[in-house]
Amino acid sequence: MLLAQHIECWQPTVDDHAALVHAQCLYESTLDADERIPWVWIERSVFEREPAANGWCKHLILARVNDDLAGLVYGAFLPGFGGYLCYVTIDERYRKLGLATRLYDAFESAIREDALAAGEQLPFLLWESYRPEADDNDAAFKLWQARTRLFERVGGLWVRGLVLQTPNFDGSGAPTVPMQVFIKPIDEPAETFDDLRLQDVTAELLQRVYGQDLGDKLWDATFDTDVLFQLTSPLEASGV
Repeated sequence: MLLAQHIECWQPTVDDHAALVHAQCLYESTLDADERIPWVWIERSVFEREPAANGWCKHLILARVNDDLAGLVYGAFLPGFGGYLCYVTIDERYRKLGLATRLYDAFESAIREDALAAGEQLPFLLWESYRPEADDNDAAFKLWQARTRLFERVGGLWVRGLVLQTPNFDGSGAPTVPMQVFIKPIDEPAETFDDLRLQDVTAELLQRVYGQDLGDKLWDATFDTDVLFQLTSPLEASGV
């Protein structure tokens, strides 16, 4: 196993062209098309380092082992909301080296600085992940179980009862993609995330990230449930 000092996480600049090309290949080869936004949207964060017009502070962070690009994380700090981690992926050749944990930590540090600059606390870090369904293959289930173990290691909690309906990005007009939601409480205590608070977080997520509101397709499909939302161990999400 490689030692920790051989692992480096950094935010690329416009001079890191080769690394960005490799990052695009990694992104598109390891994530399903229906879950991916266009790479150009992600790469734009490298060229536009100032907060976006909507206040989002976006970050693409890469990880390398020696000279090889080995992983990436992408997400943003949303003022008045919290941290939103969109994607994290690792080259399968470099799994089990702790890279994902390092990327989560690097991303949290980046958005912590954003919150401080905005004069705000960082209430939580939130991310989504696709849970395989009954007709998915064994590899999908093994990957999901590995992800939930990672989520536990980084301090994430599963929002039981919530299935967030998200857009399908493959351009085929296919149905929405159901995602499980995970929250890592940071400056806001975990016990404050009761059903009402989680409903509010979900509503703001749909509004600010997906442009949805009451009466819209994704909103109505997400909230079409009488089940209470509750934070619990991500390991409880590993079953289907």
